[in-house]
Amino acid sequence: MADKNDEIKNEQNISRSKQKRMEQESARRAGRAKKAMARVWSVLIPLAIIAAIVVYVIMKQAAVVDYSRYLTDAGMIKGVGDSDVSFDYKALTLNKSDLLPDDETVQADINEFLSEYEALSEDVSKVSVSGDKVNVSYTSVMDGEEYDASEDTGEDMTIGDAVISETFDAALTGRSKGETFNVDVTFPEDDEDEERAGKTASYTVTLNGIYELPELTDEFVSANSSGYATVDEYRQSIIDGYVEENKESVLNDTISENTLINKYPSAYMKNLEKVLNAGYESQMNQYNSYFGQEMYSEAYELLDCNSPAEYKEELSSQAKQQTERSMALEYVFKAEGMTCTEEDIDAFYTEQGYGAAELEAFADEYGRGYLVQAVVEKMAFDYLLENVTINE
Repeated sequence: MADKNDEIKNEQNISRSKQKRMEQESARRAGRAKKAMARVWSVLIPLAIIAAIVVYVIMKQAAVVDYSRYLTDAGMIKGVGDSDVSFDYKALTLNKSDLLPDDETVQADINEFLSEYEALSEDVSKVSVSGDKVNVSYTSVMDGEEYDASEDTGEDMTIGDAVISETFDAALTGRSKGETFNVDVTFPEDDEDEERAGKTASYTVTLNGIYELPELTDEFVSANSSGYATVDEYRQSIIDGYVEENKESVLNDTISENTLINKYPSAYMKNLEKVLNAGYESQMNQYNSYFGQEMYSEAYELLDCNSPAEYKEELSSQAKQQTERSMALEYVFKAEGMTCTEEDIDAFYTEQGYGAAELEAFADEYGRGYLVQAVVEKMAFDYLLENVTINE
């Protein structure tokens, strides 16, 4: 019983502002994940989709969706003839300018790296501005009683996030280390916290310090990065990483743009709509489970569709796009005389983190063709990545 009381007491000692920061961070994480999920699925990079479905599709869905119905055991779409598709893949070119990250993106990565080594500035002449991360200590009174207080070590917050309120942040701006000031914060009538809605709290605040990032120098990079000796080397590594990442996405778009489909495998595409829907429904369930609440009630909400009818149209569009990509990669695979061995299949799924027993179980549930198709397409796509021409 004593342990339980201590736990409750500790929870009560967490300041309201810290609770709000935790809630804001949770909301931001949910928002980022929600946007990212919609973006990833709407872009429809098939390899990622196949991998996600392999991981997430629940068994009851596998029972009603035949994933390999229109695929051969070699991972090829049934009924597609040589004249059904043409793809001049050897003429593919990408422009280097389309692959380069902008300066803001590179600087954001550098700042994230530097933030790992941030520290409170000892410069008492440094003045706080919006966007600064600061440490503050505060107490507050509401209705003549203590309302809220920071932890003994102070609390970190970023000016502009309005963790307590915009009024609080405004008063915090233009302050120096060690400065103490008072500010009255009146909370809105419709505040989520009914206890403080429409009331005014009087805060006494001390700015303990303003965080600053270390200077990015050759010495700093050499001491704190992995394998880089200079700022230029480190910056170039960030650029190169984005170029490789963007190369995949731009190439993926280029494949569809340069593929001519003379005849679509309609039965395969209809079945693929069911496969995609199963993946989205499972993704929705996993997403809701992860956050412990119903972020989505229907699968179509994942794609920001407004109705089941709009969702159906989106599934049809995605199935067509993925089919075009699959047919193009099959074309490359065959034209280059590639083969997909058992060793290739094992290596692909081992890299995904699956053992022999799991792979066998997946094959039983989803069919061999469905699993092999992912490997075939990866091999063909890797060939294109290695051989595509980059125009400087």
